[in-house]
Amino acid sequence: MTIFNHEHYKDLTPHEALTLIDKEQKTTRAYRPLVYICSPYSGNIAGNVENARRYSRFAFE
Repeated sequence: MTIFNHEHYKDLTPHEALTLIDKEQKTTRAYRPLVYICSPYSGNIAGNVENARRYSRFAFE
């Protein structure tokens, strides 16, 4: 983030607003682990998609 706009003039208001938003997001962000769910797709596509949805729901809950 920079305090200068695209014309290279100082533009403090948007810079300050974006800085405050960034700080707020960093303090309120809860830890959520990254989960990779692998499921086959080919073959029985409808059944495999349904299984992937169930696996994802299980991981989420």
